[in-house]
Amino acid sequence: MDALPHARARRPCMPARRAGMPLRAARRRHAASRTASQAPRRRSSAKRLASTLHTAHTPNKGLLHPPPPPLALTPQSASDPNTPMDALWHIARTMPPLRKWVVVNRAADANLLEYISQQGGPGVRQALELVLESLELQRSSMQRMRTS
Repeated sequence: MDALPHARARRPCMPARRAGMPLRAARRRHAASRTASQAPRRRSSAKRLASTLHTAHTPNKGLLHPPPPPLALTPQSASDPNTPMDALWHIARTMPPLRKWVVVNRAADANLLEYISQQGGPGVRQALELVLESLELQRSSMQRMRTS
Protein backbone atom coordinates (compact mmCIF):
# COMPACT_ATOMS: atom_id res chain seq x y z
CA MET A 1 0.00 0.00 0.00
CA ASP A 2 2.83 2.40 0.76
CA ALA A 3 4.46 1.78 -2.61
CA LEU A 4 1.47 3.06 -4.54
CA PRO A 5 1.35 6.67 -3.17
CA HIS A 6 5.11 6.85 -3.52
CA ALA A 7 4.89 5.82 -7.18
CA ARG A 8 2.17 8.40 -7.82
CA ALA A 9 4.31 11.18 -6.41
CA ARG A 10 7.01 10.49 -8.97
CA ARG A 11 4.72 10.58 -11.97
CA PRO A 12 3.98 13.96 -13.57
CA CYS A 13 0.56 15.40 -12.96
CA MET A 14 -1.70 14.14 -15.72
CA PRO A 15 -5.43 14.46 -16.21
CA ALA A 16 -7.37 11.34 -15.49
CA ARG A 17 -7.72 8.87 -18.30
CA ARG A 18 -11.15 8.38 -19.70
CA ALA A 19 -12.50 4.91 -19.58
CA GLY A 20 -11.07 2.88 -22.41
CA MET A 21 -8.52 5.53 -23.42
CA PRO A 22 -5.06 4.15 -23.95
CA LEU A 23 -2.23 5.63 -21.91
CA ARG A 24 -0.48 7.08 -24.98
CA ALA A 25 -3.60 9.04 -26.01
CA ALA A 26 -3.94 10.41 -22.48
CA ARG A 27 -0.34 11.64 -22.60
CA ARG A 28 -0.91 13.35 -25.95
CA ARG A 29 -4.06 14.97 -24.61
CA HIS A 30 -2.13 16.15 -21.57
CA ALA A 31 0.75 17.52 -23.71
CA ALA A 32 -1.69 19.38 -25.97
CA SER A 33 -3.50 20.97 -23.03
CA ARG A 34 -0.22 21.92 -21.39
CA THR A 35 1.19 23.68 -24.47
CA ALA A 36 -2.10 25.42 -25.14
CA SER A 37 -2.22 26.81 -21.61
CA GLN A 38 1.42 27.88 -21.68
CA ALA A 39 1.37 29.39 -25.19
CA PRO A 40 -0.08 32.77 -24.16
CA ARG A 41 2.56 33.12 -21.46
CA ARG A 42 5.28 32.47 -24.00
CA ARG A 43 3.90 35.12 -26.33
CA SER A 44 3.61 37.71 -23.60
CA SER A 45 7.16 37.07 -22.43
CA ALA A 46 8.33 37.30 -26.04
CA LYS A 47 6.53 40.62 -26.39
CA ARG A 48 8.08 41.81 -23.16
CA LEU A 49 11.51 40.79 -24.37
CA ALA A 50 10.95 42.53 -27.71
CA SER A 51 9.85 45.73 -26.00
CA THR A 52 12.87 45.56 -23.68
CA LEU A 53 15.18 45.11 -26.64
CA HIS A 54 13.45 47.95 -28.49
CA THR A 55 13.92 50.36 -25.62
CA ALA A 56 17.51 49.21 -25.15
CA HIS A 57 18.32 50.35 -28.70
CA THR A 58 16.75 53.80 -28.29
CA PRO A 59 19.16 55.70 -26.04
CA ASN A 60 17.82 58.17 -23.47
CA LYS A 61 14.21 57.34 -24.23
CA GLY A 62 12.15 58.74 -21.43
CA LEU A 63 15.16 60.12 -19.60
CA LEU A 64 15.38 63.76 -18.68
CA HIS A 65 18.01 65.74 -20.51
CA PRO A 66 20.00 68.14 -18.37
CA PRO A 67 19.87 71.78 -19.37
CA PRO A 68 22.84 73.23 -21.24
CA PRO A 69 25.45 74.93 -19.09
CA PRO A 70 24.93 78.65 -18.59
CA LEU A 71 26.55 80.95 -21.12
CA ALA A 72 29.63 82.68 -19.79
CA LEU A 73 29.30 86.42 -20.30
CA THR A 74 32.73 87.26 -21.69
CA PRO A 75 33.98 89.49 -24.51
CA GLN A 76 34.36 86.35 -26.63
CA SER A 77 30.73 85.33 -26.19
CA ALA A 78 29.56 88.91 -26.78
CA SER A 79 31.45 89.19 -30.07
CA ASP A 80 30.79 85.61 -31.28
CA PRO A 81 28.27 85.59 -34.19
CA ASN A 82 26.97 82.18 -33.02
CA THR A 83 25.75 83.60 -29.71
CA PRO A 84 21.92 83.58 -29.63
CA MET A 85 20.18 86.92 -30.06
CA ASP A 86 18.45 86.75 -26.69
CA ALA A 87 21.85 86.31 -25.01
CA LEU A 88 23.13 89.40 -26.85
CA TRP A 89 20.13 91.37 -25.64
CA HIS A 90 20.76 90.13 -22.09
CA ILE A 91 24.39 91.26 -22.31
CA ALA A 92 23.31 94.66 -23.67
CA ARG A 93 20.80 95.15 -20.86
CA THR A 94 22.80 93.89 -17.90
CA MET A 95 26.53 94.15 -18.70
CA PRO A 96 27.55 97.71 -19.73
CA PRO A 97 31.29 96.84 -19.98
CA LEU A 98 30.51 94.20 -22.64
CA ARG A 99 28.27 96.39 -24.82
CA LYS A 100 31.22 97.46 -26.99
CA TRP A 101 31.82 93.79 -27.83
CA VAL A 102 28.20 93.32 -28.85
CA VAL A 103 28.58 96.29 -31.21
CA VAL A 104 31.34 94.53 -33.16
CA ASN A 105 29.29 91.32 -33.40
CA ARG A 106 28.11 90.94 -37.01
CA ALA A 107 24.99 89.08 -35.82
CA ALA A 108 23.76 92.15 -33.91
CA ASP A 109 20.76 93.67 -35.64
CA ALA A 110 19.89 97.35 -36.03
CA ASN A 111 17.47 97.39 -33.08
CA LEU A 112 20.14 96.03 -30.74
CA LEU A 113 22.74 98.52 -31.98
CA GLU A 114 20.24 101.37 -31.55
CA TYR A 115 19.51 100.26 -27.98
CA ILE A 116 23.22 100.06 -27.14
CA SER A 117 23.90 103.49 -28.66
CA GLN A 118 21.12 105.01 -26.55
CA GLN A 119 22.27 103.28 -23.34
CA GLY A 120 25.96 104.00 -23.81
CA GLY A 121 28.70 102.42 -21.76
CA PRO A 122 32.49 102.27 -21.61
CA GLY A 123 33.93 102.20 -25.13
CA VAL A 124 30.56 102.01 -26.89
CA ARG A 125 30.97 105.30 -28.75
CA GLN A 126 34.39 104.34 -30.11
CA ALA A 127 33.14 100.87 -31.12
CA LEU A 128 30.17 102.36 -32.96
CA GLU A 129 32.44 104.84 -34.76
CA LEU A 130 34.74 101.99 -35.85
CA VAL A 131 31.85 99.89 -37.10
CA LEU A 132 30.29 102.78 -39.00
CA GLU A 133 33.67 103.71 -40.48
CA SER A 134 34.29 100.14 -41.64
CA LEU A 135 30.81 100.01 -43.20
CA GLU A 136 31.49 103.29 -44.99
CA LEU A 137 34.81 101.96 -46.32
CA GLN A 138 33.16 98.78 -47.47
CA ARG A 139 30.40 100.69 -49.25
CA SER A 140 32.87 103.04 -50.97
CA SER A 141 35.00 100.12 -52.17
CA MET A 142 31.88 98.46 -53.61
CA GLN A 143 31.03 101.68 -55.47
CA ARG A 144 34.55 101.87 -56.87
CA MET A 145 34.29 98.31 -58.13
CA ARG A 146 30.99 99.08 -59.89
CA THR A 147 32.35 102.18 -61.63
CA SER A 148 35.52 100.45 -62.81
